Amino acid sequence: MPTYDVKVVVTYEYEVEAENEDKAELQGWLYEEHAYSAEVYSIDVEELTEDDQEVELDKEVVTDFSNVCDILGELYANYRDDDDFKDFIHFNDLGLPLAYLTKENLAVPSDDGVRHIMETWEIFLKGLNLEDKGFTDLDSVLEI
Repeated sequence: MPTYDVKVVVTYEYEVEAENEDKAELQGWLYEEHAYSAEVYSIDVEELTEDDQEVELDKEVVTDFSNVCDILGELYANYRDDDDFKDFIHFNDLGLPLAYLTKENLAVPSDDGVRHIMETWEIFLKGLNLEDKGFTDLDSVLEI
């Protein structure tokens, strides 16, 4: 059976109150927490060949989930009172504690918990203008 790459572009629109544009953008990543209207902008479908699928897999380097929990858990434990991370930690009040509890083996996240942790990870990398390159610890993220 052929495989297809389907790209759906959706526009979400809502208003947020923020001190500046960067903080408003951070809130944009939390669109599910706001009342919004959405519409499908476009749908593109492209059949993938086996070669295309192999290239996509080769390009995708992702930090292991346990490392994501270690990194976010350490950030939460050691930087939650740091002014540089105050807004990020406030906006990610579910994903960060879940990552910490998972890191410490105090909880096993549900599918929704994993989604919250991974969304927090994506927001964290986006806020640092980084792409996921398979990080192993917080120091490797912050030194870049």
